[in-house]
Amino acid sequence: DKKGNPVLEKTRIRLSKIANDMASAGRLRIYEDVTWHPYCPGASRPFTGRNVYNMFEGFPLSHIRPNGVPFEQHAIYDLMRTQLTISQDGFEYVLNYIAHKLQYPAKRIDTALCFARTTQGIGKGQFGTFIQNLFGPENVTVCSNLDNVFTNFNHYLSKCLWLILEEMESGGKGWSNSDRLKDMISANKMVFEQKFKTP
Repeated sequence: DKKGNPVLEKTRIRLSKIANDMASAGRLRIYEDVTWHPYCPGASRPFTGRNVYNMFEGFPLSHIRPNGVPFEQHAIYDLMRTQLTISQDGFEYVLNYIAHKLQYPAKRIDTALCFARTTQGIGKGQFGTFIQNLFGPENVTVCSNLDNVFTNFNHYLSKCLWLILEEMESGGKGWSNSDRLKDMISANKMVFEQKFKTP
C-alpha cells in the first residue's frame, strides 16, 4: 500500500483453465482410457497405447533388495515343503507356479492350487498372507464365501492375480459349485460386470 506494507492480492483461477493451458503447451499428459495390465518388475513396461493409463502399480517387494537370508531359511519355505505338499515334485510345482505368476503375470494359468485333506492350523492362512505380501493386497482377493465370487457384479476379479478361496471343504459350497469353479479356472474369456455400467 502507500505506507509500504505488503498487500496480498487474491485472484480466482479455475483449475480447468490451468489444466487446459498446460495441456496446450505440452506440459500435461492427457489419457483417453485406462487399463490394468500387470508386468514383471524386471521387465520394461508393456505398451498399452500412447494415451492409455496403466493402473497396475507393480509388486510391493520389487524395489527391496534381498537382505542376505536365503529363501530356504525362511519359515514359509519350510511350511510349503513339509505341510502343504507331500512330495518334492509337488513342492517344486508350487514354487514354479508362484515364479511363473511373478515373471509372467499377464499370462493366464488354467490350473489352480488346491490344498485338500489338510488339517486345521497347518499354515494355509500363512501361505495366503505370504502371497498377499509378495504380490500386493490390491492384486490378491481372499474370499471365504462363494456367493461373493459368483455375484452379478464381479468387476473386482478383473484386477485379481490371485483368488484365494478359504475353507472350501468337499461337503460345502465348494463341491456343489465345482463346475462353476472349473469354468472360472479354465475359461479363456470372462465377462466382468460393474455396477452402473454395461458389460
